Amino acid sequence: MLTIGVGEGAEEYELYDVIGALRVRNGEIAVACRGTNQIRFFDAGGTYLRAVGREGGGPGEFKIMFSMWRMGPDSLAVFEYGNARVSVLGDDGGFGRTVHFDQVPGRPTPIPVGPFADGSFLGRAHMIGYEEPLSEGVHRGTVLFVRWSGVGELLDTEVSRPDGERYHRPLDGRPMMGGPPFGRQFGVVQSAEGWYYGSADRFEIEYLSPEGELQRIIRRGVDNRPVTPDLRGEWLRQARERWARMPAPVLEWRLTMPFPETMPAHESDMATDEDGNLWVPEYKIPTEQPSWAVFDPDGRFLGIVDTPANGFVTDIGSDFILGVWQDELEVEQVKMYRLIKGN
Repeated sequence: MLTIGVGEGAEEYELYDVIGALRVRNGEIAVACRGTNQIRFFDAGGTYLRAVGREGGGPGEFKIMFSMWRMGPDSLAVFEYGNARVSVLGDDGGFGRTVHFDQVPGRPTPIPVGPFADGSFLGRAHMIGYEEPLSEGVHRGTVLFVRWSGVGELLDTEVSRPDGERYHRPLDGRPMMGGPPFGRQFGVVQSAEGWYYGSADRFEIEYLSPEGELQRIIRRGVDNRPVTPDLRGEWLRQARERWARMPAPVLEWRLTMPFPETMPAHESDMATDEDGNLWVPEYKIPTEQPSWAVFDPDGRFLGIVDTPANGFVTDIGSDFILGVWQDELEVEQVKMYRLIKGN
């Protein structure tokens, strides 16, 4: 339906390190470019309108953009990792306010996951939580979820869940950790009235209230796919290419990590759409088409949706999917696709 972005051309259409794209209330497209510390606005046909922001720490300035969300009917919220804050803007880009979050005593600084409808925020902090001394093998630490008020005040919600998998085996007498083959990584996404968490051990997604109370578990009756000899061989082939310049002992360490018997149940980048439906990306290998299992707000399975490869989804409406994809020359482009639903 729409393509924004060129490899060579007018500067305002050259996109660099896009971390988010949203369709706002009036149909305009807001594109957050970390490479230029700007939010660029385009009309519904993809024509450039204006840009806001520059690098810095003042109002309306950005440093290392991390994520962008829609906040209420007429605002955008941008989390800047470099400034450790959220900037709230009008949907025209006008600066509104800054939110600085309270620290969690004795814990790492949480990263915002996104806002709820009441203006409060869900955050996550990665805790180590391994036994000492750490034994050789695959381990999962703990991720702590917290809630802040709309002005950044820490509320009393703290919920712990398994973090992503890490493989540990000493190398030359020193601790060494890395992501294992087909490792399980948790997924989390907030919606208007709650949030979802999945460990990827099995296809079970928890739905919790903003206060962290478990409301229901969404299950899909499918088994995790087996890790076959062909998949192991392909993973090793790609690993040798990806890490070819590593020192030989480190490369050997990575190539001898153990394989699990099955793949994760799902990918980590879950999403919600404007109708409150949950989108769970099915786990895939790089050569496969991305596909999503979609559930309504009550947890009923609606069906499978395929999306294009070589990109990521940033916004889902009732009849469209917006995201960032690369063309054959690896040029970043924001594209909108029509969402076709069955009966």
